[in-house]
Amino acid sequence: MLNSSSISKQPSHSHIKSAKVIKGTKGNWILTKTIGKGSMGKVKLAINETTKEKVRPTTSIRDIPAANHYKNLQQDQAKEFRIIREAAIMLLLDHPYIVTLHEILLIDQYYYFVFDLVSDGQMLDFIISHGKLKEKVARKYLRQIVSAVDYCHQNSIVHRDLKIENILIDKEGYDE
Repeated sequence: MLNSSSISKQPSHSHIKSAKVIKGTKGNWILTKTIGKGSMGKVKLAINETTKEKVRPTTSIRDIPAANHYKNLQQDQAKEFRIIREAAIMLLLDHPYIVTLHEILLIDQYYYFVFDLVSDGQMLDFIISHGKLKEKVARKYLRQIVSAVDYCHQNSIVHRDLKIENILIDKEGYDE
């Protein structure tokens, strides 16, 4: 579901410094602070302008430059193919331990992926800040990881970049 809407600066959101608003099929998204950065793009916190939801339905939006930002045509085409393939796969997945992709927007040479927010960040950061996990908690997280990977494999999907930095956690239900 690609959409070529526009981006605008929104002066009415004075509490959010230089917020961008992107118009999607499921409402307007106010892009706020950058909460992550990877090889494919940035992850920004987004709030639905219509509903003002800030808890679970708050989303993260990954902005990925479209292919024509690069000099080599073959690299451009390969990157474009990877972006579209990832989007197609993510739209098909429906599992409680795999983040949900709600919509994909193509605006001003950027792809915007609208995901649910996983509020507590990377598992690596969690382990570094809390020390080793208790066995019961480690078992819970491992079961969830194995369940998600098994679901992917049953659907002929291989992650190919499974590492602790790519595992996001939500401490909801975390028992000390």
